[in-house]
Amino acid sequence: MLASLLSGAAGNRAPQSSFTEVMNTLEQLHQANPARYQVVAQQLSTRMQMSAQEAAANGNTALATRFAQLSTDFAKASAGSQIAMKR
Repeated sequence: MLASLLSGAAGNRAPQSSFTEVMNTLEQLHQANPARYQVVAQQLSTRMQMSAQEAAANGNTALATRFAQLSTDFAKASAGSQIAMKR
């Protein structure tokens, strides 16, 4: 389920609903398998950083900044912190 949400196969649901579902799934993973959660959070951090670089290269600094912040949040999560849900 997480893979399909992250790959954009979330169907017709609203973006906020999909984001909430991803965050809830990550929370469940954190509780069930903390080691796997750390790996997934680091992968997400890397992907967010790549997206930030792409957005910056395309001149979209606002999006680049948001992706960079998400990358930082996921990097912190991979080091043991939990991600606070931001809206």
